[in-house]
Amino acid sequence: MTATANLKLVGVKDDLRTIQQLDKKLRRQITNDYKKIVEEPVNAIKGALPTSAPLSGWERNWTTRSGYLMLPWDVSLAPKGIKPFVSGKKPREFQGVVKNLAVFGIKWTAAQATLFDMSRQANTPQGAWMVRGLNNRFGKASRVMWPTYERYADRVEGEVKTLVDGVAKAADRLTRGRAA
Repeated sequence: MTATANLKLVGVKDDLRTIQQLDKKLRRQITNDYKKIVEEPVNAIKGALPTSAPLSGWERNWTTRSGYLMLPWDVSLAPKGIKPFVSGKKPREFQGVVKNLAVFGIKWTAAQATLFDMSRQANTPQGAWMVRGLNNRFGKASRVMWPTYERYADRVEGEVKTLVDGVAKAADRLTRGRAA
């Protein structure tokens, strides 16, 4: 399932890179402003997380084939990985896949997050049981991130548009001042 928002921004990444080069303090302020805009949805997402292991088996250790300790579910660590981000990275394409398209977003950086929030299909009987259990208790994927964000989307998108207008004006001002 791919989540999409109907907010089209053109040239913002270029403007952010320009601001980063010419005024690092302003660039940090833009990130802080965005964090304030999404503070309420981020807190709501954190509040929607399970306060204990989502499934009973998630209380036990599970190490992936590569040796990564995926589980047990750590209630204290799960909310810490939910963070807003602002990216000025250039989009990159590799083998037909374009990466780094997002400018503004909220991410949950944890393997457990992907397992909990986005699991929707399985290749093993145990995996199918897990997905069924998650679907029954928490709904279909995305279970927390996207549904919670959607409740705040109109307000957030309006404020982000205002922030983007400010970014464009600041980039124009900085580049004109530099050329003069």
